[in-house]
Amino acid sequence: MISELSLNTKDWTMIFKELVKLEPRLGGLRDEAIKFMTNSPGPWHKRTKYWYHTLKLRFKHLVGFLAENQELGSCEAYDIGYQELCVILKV
Repeated sequence: MISELSLNTKDWTMIFKELVKLEPRLGGLRDEAIKFMTNSPGPWHKRTKYWYHTLKLRFKHLVGFLAENQELGSCEAYDIGYQELCVILKV
């Protein structure tokens, strides 16, 4: 289980890559977020809506308490994934 945090953004990204090794669908969500930002980022409320109504619906089943993979069932894993995607989306 992932369980250590006192990290800067670079550390989050490095650990996120480890999470993607355990759950490749997280990498797919990251790629979707990057594509969204490349094609049509729009104002903050559009990005926030995209996060809550599109990506987060799938994200919450990949890390944290609802994770299918128990290795990713921690608050820390959820926080790392959340941080990575929110930085990309600038929300």
